[in-house]
Amino acid sequence: QDSNYNHLTGVFTAPVQGNYVFGASINTQGLTSGMNAYVLKCETTSKTYRLVELGAFALSSSSQTLQIATSTLARMNANDIAYFTIWVGGGSKVVSLQGAGISFIYGYLVD
Repeated sequence: QDSNYNHLTGVFTAPVQGNYVFGASINTQGLTSGMNAYVLKCETTSKTYRLVELGAFALSSSSQTLQIATSTLARMNANDIAYFTIWVGGGSKVVSLQGAGISFIYGYLVD
């Protein structure tokens, strides 16, 4: 809402101090059997939230996709920032996120 989220950088800036819920539903495509780690984090000015951390994993289908949904509660001060990062280890292929409303992030002020 307003200009608190920058769509170009993926960074949210808290307009006021409070507790914020941040969440993500991510569909990662192009995974291979050589990939052996997957980490999804929500990073804020004062803390890193490791939302999902998978070691070696087996793909559930031949489509080479992994669907993850998660959320966290973060205490933020005015002008603190928050953004999501994904890291995939192993393998040599580039992975991508499925767009068109399949992968999305969200956040809102609770109190």
